[in-house]
Amino acid sequence: MEPTQKQAAARTLLQDDLVRQLLDEYEKNEMDVAVDSLPGAVEIRTQALANVRAIRRLRDALEIAANSGTREERTSSRAPA
Repeated sequence: MEPTQKQAAARTLLQDDLVRQLLDEYEKNEMDVAVDSLPGAVEIRTQALANVRAIRRLRDALEIAANSGTREERTSSRAPA
């Protein structure tokens, strides 16, 4: 897939109401699981928070693709610190 095609597809996904709603609901549900889990349910809480991080990484990757190309392109274009 060409970079311009990726950019257009990412923008389309970010603007789609259903995609945004599904991601929002999934993130909220996973946060609720993490918060409402019993104190000893470490594995359940850990998995729920891992799912939240995955959703947020997906959103970030879509934002990067929509605005400036792929994550690799963005990282490599930065000046050395």
